[in-house]
Amino acid sequence: MEWVSTRKDCGGVLSPDKDGLRQLYNIKNGKSIAWQKKQTDAPTDVMVGRFVFDGNAFHQAMSWLDHHLFDPEIKTLILDEIGPLELSGKGWDSWVKNAVSKIGDKTLILVVREGLVEKVVAHYEITDYEVLTKVDLPS
Repeated sequence: MEWVSTRKDCGGVLSPDKDGLRQLYNIKNGKSIAWQKKQTDAPTDVMVGRFVFDGNAFHQAMSWLDHHLFDPEIKTLILDEIGPLELSGKGWDSWVKNAVSKIGDKTLILVVREGLVEKVVAHYEITDYEVLTKVDLPS
């Protein structure tokens, strides 16, 4: 959040906590939507362990991501985060599979837990990548 706050060339989705529940934050326009729920109440909800996420929010955020992918002003696209859900073919999986082949000259930053980097790289058949930590982000 801090890194993108001063940049006008970034797009994508972050998932910060607000009042103990994760939201989806549109980097381009600064708007957020509710994502994590206290309990499931719709057939589109996505269960990840003990967590419940609004499936409709996933779809809304994927439309943001699609727009950002083709926006010429956006040079860096960030998606927070890729994990076991995506490795099982759910969550952001379909969007990432599509985006990897269409990213062009943009930089795609996938937030991945350190222990899953190799699995994510193999799953998406990413050949040209660099592993960064928060302190490695370019100024």
